[in-house]
Formats: sequence, C-alpha cells, structure tokens
Amino acid sequence: MADHAGEYVRLIGIDPTAKRRVLETIIQRPDGQAPQTSSRHSSGSSYNGGARSTQGSSSPGTATSSRLSPEVQQQVRNLLSQGYRIGTEHADKRRFRTSSWRSCPQITAQREDEVFAELLVWPTMPASTSVC
Repeated sequence: MADHAGEYVRLIGIDPTAKRRVLETIIQRPDGQAPQTSSRHSSGSSYNGGARSTQGSSSPGTATSSRLSPEVQQQVRNLLSQGYRIGTEHADKRRFRTSSWRSCPQITAQREDEVFAELLVWPTMPASTSVC
C-alpha cells in the first residue's frame, strides 16, 4: 500500500479452484480516510463475510498489519482460512471514476503474517505497465 499512497487500493479474494473472485473491497482511499466496510461479493460464493475468527488482535502479523483496519485483517483471515488467495488492484482518481483498475501480482503467501507483509509492501514497476 505504501507504493500506492494517494490512490485507491482494493483487496480481491480469489477462489483458486474455480478461478473467480469471491470478494472485492476497497482497503485504501487517496484521502487517507478509512473506507466504508462495504464490499462486493460474487454471487454463489461460499465466502462468509460475517464469520469471525477466534484470533484476537494479538495474533501474528498484527504489528506488520497495523495500518490495515481490523475489518480488513479479519477479511484476510477469513479468506485464507477458506483456502482462497489474496490479490490487489489499485487506481488513481481518474482510473477509479472509469473503473480502470490496475491489477497487482497475486499474493502467493498463505501464512497470515506473510500476506499482511506483502499487502503493505508491494514491488514497484514502471508506471507504463499494467501491473504493480
């Protein structure tokens, strides 16, 4: 997220078996305000956004993920516990208005603390490319 400060960033939950998105939710806005907890779930998804993990705020990765809201951290935990993968997309204000998001490489980590670390520090690529 640090590489895309001042941009919109959204979290994507991906079902690797069906190769489809199960969640899209904005986790960063250009103004720095915490986004609303609204998200778009794919129809027919088995994702349960209301499910709560028994892990508390002292779980592994919390120090690394402290810039992520508790709701986003919980969504990541829920997605990982169901075997889903995590992806991200970003857009500046112009691209956000036209729904022209740029996809970042899928996060390959499966451990919670590694996923949080990758969410916060993405690799940078030239601005002319369509991925992060």
